[in-house]
Amino acid sequence: YNKSNYSVEIWYLNNVFIRNFKSNNRKLNFKNVTIFNIKDEVQFKELLKKNIKNSIFFLRYTYNYSNKKLFQILTTSKAKYIYSLGILPQDGFNYISKDKKYFFIKLKQIFSKKIGYLKSIILNKIYLKLNRNFFNIKEADFFYVKSKQENKIKNHKLFGKNTKIIFGHHRDYDKYLDFLKIKKRIKKKKTALFIDQGVPYHPDNLEIGLLDLKEQNYYKSINNFLINLMQKYGYLIEISAHPKVSLNRTKNNFKRFKVKQHETISQIYNSDLVITHASTASNFAILFKKKLLFISNNLLNSQSYPFKATFEFFASRLKKKVINIDQFDIKKLNSEIKIIKKNYKNYEKKFIKFKGQNIHHASIIINYIKKYYAN
Repeated sequence: YNKSNYSVEIWYLNNVFIRNFKSNNRKLNFKNVTIFNIKDEVQFKELLKKNIKNSIFFLRYTYNYSNKKLFQILTTSKAKYIYSLGILPQDGFNYISKDKKYFFIKLKQIFSKKIGYLKSIILNKIYLKLNRNFFNIKEADFFYVKSKQENKIKNHKLFGKNTKIIFGHHRDYDKYLDFLKIKKRIKKKKTALFIDQGVPYHPDNLEIGLLDLKEQNYYKSINNFLINLMQKYGYLIEISAHPKVSLNRTKNNFKRFKVKQHETISQIYNSDLVITHASTASNFAILFKKKLLFISNNLLNSQSYPFKATFEFFASRLKKKVINIDQFDIKKLNSEIKIIKKNYKNYEKKFIKFKGQNIHHASIIINYIKKYYAN
């Protein structure tokens, strides 16, 4: 943006509106970027008023009942904004609602968070059924679309007759393009990479409060499978450590294998087989046309939380199955890791990049905005 003579500001609204995910409160320092930590609604409105004339706001907020006020303020301020349309359905992870375990999880959440939580669920369901005009919310000026959405675009409550569509891509595609400029193939023997998601102590899983997942038992199962893979097929095994888990802790869980952290893209590029539960890093495996194996085990399948249904959803997007490594016949591996080019291409269109220029998403937006205001 700076190279195109656009001034950039980041407005943190965590104290004013609710994000659809938790903020990690990192202190970021960008060159030539002004950062505002907005303390209340009054300050937000004042900043809008000062910047309204020559600004476009790129939102990182989901359209839901909790953020109704945000969209109302943008409407009354006549602010022009870009709404970034997510990859998954608007009402979240619908796929696990079919699993009977999901019902008990929702009950646990409702009772632990009491009546307020139940109220917010009901209100949001009603809110998403009603027309935005009922709440005095205007249509989005621009939709940033990351993948093939089909009817999802025009059915969205913020889409209107004057909304313009900017075709971009998933943020992983930016990382992919950046990596292509510096990629370096490391010559080594056939490699299998396991993407460790830190399942036994991942914050999202611990928050559920329904896990009976012993770290030692979980990693024993994973290690046994990887050792078997190494011995039967001659793979060199590498581990991609989760960025939010201590590197030493991960190394302790995988003492026989090389463990790296913050090098996932490079590791995938230099691997022959990528093994995962349901990591979004599998996007890079698809872009680099790598063999993919989706796995679970007896311990995960027995949990109250529907891990199995979650993994199966991610695998099904590539028309693959999830194997239970505690029961899997390793001799059948090759039939599970075949690359079907058509499925990889369809996945890329549906979940990574549908169409548009092969440039950074910021450049796509800049080019579109320039063309739009030039007409």
